[in-house]
Amino acid sequence: MNGTDNFNPHQIIWKDQRLVLHPERCLWWPARRILMVADLHLGKARSFHKHGIPVPESSMDDIARLRNILQIFNPRELVFLGDLVHDRDSLEEPAARALTQLRDEFRITMILTPGNHDLDLNSLARLVPCLQVEKSVWMNPFRLLHNSEDCSGSEASICGHVHPGVRVRTGSHSSARFPCFALDHDKNTLTLPAFGGFTGMHLLETAPNLETYPVVENTVFPHGNGSKDGFRKNPR
Repeated sequence: MNGTDNFNPHQIIWKDQRLVLHPERCLWWPARRILMVADLHLGKARSFHKHGIPVPESSMDDIARLRNILQIFNPRELVFLGDLVHDRDSLEEPAARALTQLRDEFRITMILTPGNHDLDLNSLARLVPCLQVEKSVWMNPFRLLHNSEDCSGSEASICGHVHPGVRVRTGSHSSARFPCFALDHDKNTLTLPAFGGFTGMHLLETAPNLETYPVVENTVFPHGNGSKDGFRKNPR
């Protein structure tokens, strides 16, 4: 499936592979039936609450979004590209149980390539025993991992970590920031936007060999390599 119901994803060909950039900020690799998400930061609100900062909880909403995407694509494998959780003890049991239920419901292999926030892998293994933890995963022709800086530039990598975003012109005198997929041909890297609903965003600078694909509402569209194209409601 292309995941087009109520969504306008964008397909790219990279390293002779068709990849679907989905507006739910995930990546679908049809040939391998692999779904990739990065930077959920589950339990981030709990970490804020411990410091007296009242923010709404979003972890279960993120897992519900993930379940909807699994229904669309029915993948064989689900790869978390790091920062599944936000802090050592931020993953609460309801969220952990919900992840395990996803594995059981969809009969998928769940793999985590740990990020800098996944500090307590022993606790993760106890709470989500179905989770396979690998420093990185080689799936020809891509290296899947959290931070592209941990990968040789000679290997094409798919990663997270950066929480990429881009500023898009929305009118003659206005612009807005949006999360984006970022394909950097110089670094040989495709970076996913953060999947989590309560995450920050790092605005990327334009560059000749950087392609950005902003996520605007339910649409992903090409913003070009350093181009100044504005938002198009129905890109073709």
